[in-house]
Amino acid sequence: MDERMARGFRRVDRDQQFLLPVDMREWLPDDHVVWVLLEVVEHLDVAALEARYAQSGPGRRAYDPRMLLSLLIYAYSAGVRSSRQIERLCRTDVAMRVICGLQVPDHTVIARFRQRHQHFVQELFTQVLLICAKAGLGRLGAIAVDGTKITANAALLVHQARCLGQCPKLDRCCLTSATCESGNRPRGCDDTDCPCLADWIGTLLFDAGYWTQDNLTVPGPDRLIAPGKNAARPQPGQDHDRPPQNADPATLMIHRLATEEGAALYRRRGATVEPVNAHLKDRTALRRFARRGLAACQAELIFAELVLNIGEFCRLAPARRSAALTV
Repeated sequence: MDERMARGFRRVDRDQQFLLPVDMREWLPDDHVVWVLLEVVEHLDVAALEARYAQSGPGRRAYDPRMLLSLLIYAYSAGVRSSRQIERLCRTDVAMRVICGLQVPDHTVIARFRQRHQHFVQELFTQVLLICAKAGLGRLGAIAVDGTKITANAALLVHQARCLGQCPKLDRCCLTSATCESGNRPRGCDDTDCPCLADWIGTLLFDAGYWTQDNLTVPGPDRLIAPGKNAARPQPGQDHDRPPQNADPATLMIHRLATEEGAALYRRRGATVEPVNAHLKDRTALRRFARRGLAACQAELIFAELVLNIGEFCRLAPARRSAALTV
């Protein structure tokens, strides 16, 4: 932990009535998640974020952006997303007081920080993902895709328009986002052994909601898409003739799902992705978006996913964490 955060604060001794130095490491056990979180945030590249805050010159010194980022990550991990509630907990919650270094940011500071830097969330997510990959937490092979419903503050007419006349690109967005030219890496990734290369992507697994002609034919990685729910999905062992040589993509997909190999691969979809959506709603309490607008909701969703990834990283053995954070 940063020395200026761990030491340097003072308290009044009730008996002797004089100031004593405070070591904030005594406030929490050594294995508390806060210490790991602060270490992870310290390794993130937030130069673009820090550049927007003046640390000298006239006026009051700005809050440390790393401190506000750590505060939001810990609050989301505890299911707290209200900026007013976060401000209150900065006065009473020991872990949040340690993160803030006994400072209490106003709820407007927290809200504006979340709003002003929503465009930077994707970059942070990528950095955390690479740290997790370095720790051996993830690999690109069979990738499961799923959707979930989260309440939002949107006009009813806008919602109806999106449901009745969906843009064709909406169905294929998940495919194009997973497709990139060979060797293309996320921004900020210079590792030649990075596991995010397109060649590492195996088969994409989709549920019946993605069964469209566009998704069956659009160029991209290999995919399996269910034509319907469990009862309507072909099962292995059934009498399926070989598809004709000039079969359309839908027929070919149905026959592939009816094979032992295809069925076994597709069964991995539910166990892979559905628990993630459940964790988002249960652990981070993401059942309703806190802000309004598509960009704001997308940024909040990505940030919640970042929090889950950091949580998985924090549960690793100390040796694996240290190795992943070694530059």
